[in-house]
Amino acid sequence: MKTTFKVLGCLFIIGQLIFIAYSQRYGNRYACWAPHDIWTHYEIVAYSNGTMISDSQTARFFGRKKGRKDLPPDHLEDWITFGLANHTTGCDSVVFHYSVNLREWKSTTLFPN
Repeated sequence: MKTTFKVLGCLFIIGQLIFIAYSQRYGNRYACWAPHDIWTHYEIVAYSNGTMISDSQTARFFGRKKGRKDLPPDHLEDWITFGLANHTTGCDSVVFHYSVNLREWKSTTLFPN
């Protein structure tokens, strides 16, 4: 009986290691139990009337122009969209550059509603 529990315990640990390795390799944290295995590095570039606004104005409207958060990019997009919708920023568009766990960089453009 003790051998059965040892085998089941080892299989459980091996399974967890496989899930962690998979999530780190493919950038998908949904198969992994670890809550903070994702880091999003980001940069926010805001435009007003087609002209890029200054770094200090971007920081005032959105907190920080560049940074790193332990949130998925979708949550950061929602945070930026909320800032555009609920504050008078004067921004026509915001380009959100991001990378999950320092893999490839992606960009998306957000517009106020």
